[in-house]
Amino acid sequence: MLVFPQLTTGAAALYPVTKQGSQRTVVNALADGSTVVYADPDAAISGWALRATGLTLAEWNAIETLFEQTAGMAETFTFLDPVGNLLLQSENFGAGAWTVGALVQLTAGIADPFGTTRATRW
Repeated sequence: MLVFPQLTTGAAALYPVTKQGSQRTVVNALADGSTVVYADPDAAISGWALRATGLTLAEWNAIETLFEQTAGMAETFTFLDPVGNLLLQSENFGAGAWTVGALVQLTAGIADPFGTTRATRW
């Protein structure tokens, strides 16, 4: 399995990084002149603009090797979204993916900045 190389610093990308998303909407024009509109989530596309400045020679060679292995853009590879949430169960710190020490008390259901109650107080 081909994977976008990790930088020697451990970062998935050099910052600043920008992410752009695009979604498709299907519009069905009916004979009576009305329309039916459907979202098509399976046609969603994401793209990233990474700045490849300040790379070491080894990092640059790893990216170029991936480019050669994927024949440019013809083959697929795994790319971890550098602006995405990559933490398993990040809204449930009581899950088995997290280790909670004996002196740590978790309080779930705390109001968060998004107006929901998905935060957890330590």
